[in-house]
Amino acid sequence: MKVWIVACFFILSGCVNAKSIAQSDGKESDFCSILQLMVNIPELQKYYHIKERPDRKPLKLVLSDHNIKCASLVKFAEPVVMVKKENIKNFISPYMEILKINILNNKADIYFIYPVEGIKGRSKLTKNKNGEWSVDESSVFEI
Repeated sequence: MKVWIVACFFILSGCVNAKSIAQSDGKESDFCSILQLMVNIPELQKYYHIKERPDRKPLKLVLSDHNIKCASLVKFAEPVVMVKKENIKNFISPYMEILKINILNNKADIYFIYPVEGIKGRSKLTKNKNGEWSVDESSVFEI
């Protein structure tokens, strides 16, 4: 019986970890810096359509790890609204979802989707010696 309980614990803890947004050695400030750079990548700008679709302001960002708070995150001169993943089923407004962020040492990968425009993307970033992140490469694809 004890073996069964231990086995269930490891299986369940593995499932929880698989759903985590961040597999990293980074800090919350790293996540916020990475998110800010990602929402500003040049490849994404043509998909926001803010002039034609003002209802897309403020930008709504869905994170599976809703414990991350980024008060300084801004897009379109407005604070970004962080939305819990479990709330998107009833969410009418357009949103961008962060699928995964991997941070290891001074490198990061971020994967995202913007369902209203039918796109997905990825950005690779590097942290310099001064602790500042920069985008090395990014790509956006229609799905």
